[in-house]
Amino acid sequence: MKYLAIICMALILTASCSKEKSPEGPSDIRIKNLTTLAFDEVSIDTSGGVNEYDAVAAGQYSDYKRFDKAYPKAEINVMIGGESYSTGTQNYNYQVVLGQGKFTYEVYISDPVNKVLSISRVIPEAPLD
Repeated sequence: MKYLAIICMALILTASCSKEKSPEGPSDIRIKNLTTLAFDEVSIDTSGGVNEYDAVAAGQYSDYKRFDKAYPKAEINVMIGGESYSTGTQNYNYQVVLGQGKFTYEVYISDPVNKVLSISRVIPEAPLD
């Protein structure tokens, strides 16, 4: 009986430890420019790759670009009127991966004096094609 209990516990532990994790990526990311100014020379780093985007007009969306993985925060750099704006370097420790899907970062200028961008929210849009 003791051996049966040990075997049952081993099977339960094996089954619970072997559950498949949800995939970390890829993630398709685009941005929405929430400002009244055009974004030029757009670059996004999600720690799962870096992609360059075409200019994004005020109030408009960029195209989607694929990343190996992405988080709710990202390092976003843009040029606005010849000046560099950025979210700054991000710390991805303890952040949850967005996973497979298409996502939109809504981006605005949070500090115009210091040229700081922020992501107001991340919107899950659709599963990957």
